[in-house]
Amino acid sequence: MAFPQKSSRSAFTLVELLVVLGVMALFVGVFATALRPGSPTVAVEGAQSQLASLLTQARGVAVLKNASTRLIIHNDSAGDDDRYLRFAGIVYAVDTSVPADGKIDEWWPATDGITLPQGVYARIDDWGNMETGFNLEYISDTTEEYAYIEFYTNGTVANVSGGPIGSPILAVSTGEPNPNATGGFDDPTFNDDNVRGAIVRRYGSFVLLNEPNAFPTEVRP
Repeated sequence: MAFPQKSSRSAFTLVELLVVLGVMALFVGVFATALRPGSPTVAVEGAQSQLASLLTQARGVAVLKNASTRLIIHNDSAGDDDRYLRFAGIVYAVDTSVPADGKIDEWWPATDGITLPQGVYARIDDWGNMETGFNLEYISDTTEEYAYIEFYTNGTVANVSGGPIGSPILAVSTGEPNPNATGGFDDPTFNDDNVRGAIVRRYGSFVLLNEPNAFPTEVRP
């Protein structure tokens, strides 16, 4: 008797599906913003959707590659003004051996990165709810500074050392750039009435914050 042979094709894992869903959500955010231009509120909604997608992807990459993974946002005021507080991406550690200083030196990009809609900025230096001081070359010829949220290999998220609530917060708002006398940029002048974001829980999930009053009191604009 001939028995049917099992297919050699393996099924998708939950993590792989999460990454695919994250990519789909990213495109939805991009296209929704492009199809409904002109409104600052729509631009902030689109930026929130893009960053939420990157959060989902970063967590999936951490588990799938069994590597520490960071969602990074450009935070170098002396660097490229088009990227400052607007460019975001994902990197993962490729060398699991940690040297004596505790810093992993080798990080590789997992995506090409995104740029938030024109006039929309991440509110990093304003609230300090992401770790800062992370320097690397990422889709650039020069080393620049990034703020980041880090996911561990099991998908949980690192708490913010010294942050007001411990849990990382992503926040975006419309704003105006502020060139300074040294050729760099100070933090933009933000619109406190047009703010959205997400708070990342310890186990890697996140909750969207769709209005200023939804933010924790400690960091409310």
